[in-house]
Amino acid sequence: MSAYRIIDADGHVAEQLPQAGIDWAALLPERYKHMAPRHFPFHTGGGRMFIEGKITAIPQPGGHAMSGKDLVDVHAERPGMWDPHVRMKHMDIEGIDTAVLYGGAVHIGVAGLDDPGFAAALARAYNDLVASYADTYTKRLKAVAALALPDVEASVLELRRCVKDLGFVGAGVAPNTHGRNLASDHFDPLFAEAQRLDVPICIHLVAPVPGIPAAAHDRFDRSYYIQLTAHPFEQMIAVATFIGEGVLDRFPRLRVAFMEGNCGWAPFWMDRMNEYHEVFPNQVRCKRRPSEYLLDGQCYISCGYEEKTLPYVVDVLGEDRIVFASDYWHFDAKFPGAVAAIKDRTTLRESAKRKILGANAARLYVL
Repeated sequence: MSAYRIIDADGHVAEQLPQAGIDWAALLPERYKHMAPRHFPFHTGGGRMFIEGKITAIPQPGGHAMSGKDLVDVHAERPGMWDPHVRMKHMDIEGIDTAVLYGGAVHIGVAGLDDPGFAAALARAYNDLVASYADTYTKRLKAVAALALPDVEASVLELRRCVKDLGFVGAGVAPNTHGRNLASDHFDPLFAEAQRLDVPICIHLVAPVPGIPAAAHDRFDRSYYIQLTAHPFEQMIAVATFIGEGVLDRFPRLRVAFMEGNCGWAPFWMDRMNEYHEVFPNQVRCKRRPSEYLLDGQCYISCGYEEKTLPYVVDVLGEDRIVFASDYWHFDAKFPGAVAAIKDRTTLRESAKRKILGANAARLYVL
């Protein structure tokens, strides 16, 4: 047992898998049932989910199948992603006290749907579903809300419902939707509501899905390159635009987390933003040097537990900015051993381990 609380700032449920047994049509109003998420199997094994008649998690010709298994088949071996009782056993093995839950193609993908009414209904259905999963162990499982971007009014109302009625601890949203960055003024009412509710906006990509283009994914046909680029590049863009477009100035008490893109890029990106802020100061709206926003307490970045550069990032950003994310239990996630990968490091100070593994996430999510 750990001497301090371990919080997984980003662990996953698998709402998109057929093994989860979710009848999405039954959870939706009659007028939207024909657009409900449905799983279609491939004759070679595995399969993909369709929403609004469009494929999600678009398979690549040289993608995951090259590793010998389709993603659906890999995740089928990990029932804790849809069975909370199994998840508790896995959290005990890993040494995790509390996990914050994110979904996948439905949770994040609602931001890219074309029909705003359907998107709002599906977001509500997902949130009710993950709430019932988390309610099995309320002290150990917490959820962040799916929101029907870019319908800001619906998103504000749903975030309020999720926090007030369901006990959610934040919003998990895509970094862009339909060609618009999340840092656009269009979303200011959502940021104002998150600030008022004292919950974070947590930016999390799922790639590639319709309506939410991932950086560089259109140039690649293999998952190797997509996984290398999509998550960190989108988080770098999100950091730059949240700072550069003045979101953090307009909402000085808003907390923003940049998830599942690792953290090794942050020192380089901080320096580069500072450099070009000096060159083009009139092209951005931030009132201070970009680095100051990354260091002053509004921003959090999740780390990869095996990142060799993590000690350097901590030295540059400080111990208070990085949160641990297990990514439980995606195809590329480590189980068991994610917590140990940080606790056993000799290159990290004990104070940094304690903060990264729990204290920072407790502050981010108010746990």
